[in-house]
Order: sequence, then C-alpha cells, then structure tokens
Amino acid sequence: MPMTKFVQLAWEEMTVPLQVRKRRGSRRMRLTWQPLTRSALLTLPPHVPLKEGMRFVESRKPWLYRQIQATGERVALTPETVIPLLGARVRIVHAPEARGVTRQAECLL
Repeated sequence: MPMTKFVQLAWEEMTVPLQVRKRRGSRRMRLTWQPLTRSALLTLPPHVPLKEGMRFVESRKPWLYRQIQATGERVALTPETVIPLLGARVRIVHAPEARGVTRQAECLL
C-alpha cells in the first residue's frame, strides 16, 4: 500500500494542493497535474526522502504553473453560460422540450 501525504504548495498569488505518494514499484520521481481536482501529484520511489521530492517539485514549478494556467478556471454549467467547446465559444441554452444535447449554431441545447 503506498504512503500518501497531503501538502499545500504556495507561491505568488496561489496555493495548490499537492498529494505525495511513495510507491514500491516507482523507479523515478514523477510530478503530474490533475486538472479535475486542480491538484498536483508527486510520486516517489520508496528510497527517496520527502525533502528531495520537494526539491524536485520546486525545480518543476514553472512547468506546474504553465499546466495550471492552461487548465483555466472552472465554469458553472448553467443556462446562458458561454463555454469553450472545440475551439469555439458556445452558449448553453435550456430547452426542456428537447431530448439529449444538441448543438445549433452557437448554442448547446
């Protein structure tokens, strides 16, 4: 069973949750961005101390910052909300008479 620890990364104007996992089968340190949970995951081999893992995260902060910026902000999916979809801006329209989701021009029904 992997050892898991939760840490908050703070820099500039933001804080990011960081989940640190030690896994027996890991051979190298790995940092990934989890866009759905808006958190980072650091996977460490069992022989690597947490302090060394945190130095690794520090060296990858520019990459992590770019990933966060590329994710963008969360948008509530409510009627009349405009969202990006396949490179276009699309407005959500509630159509109770329609079944399923359809796209007509610049709208999702």
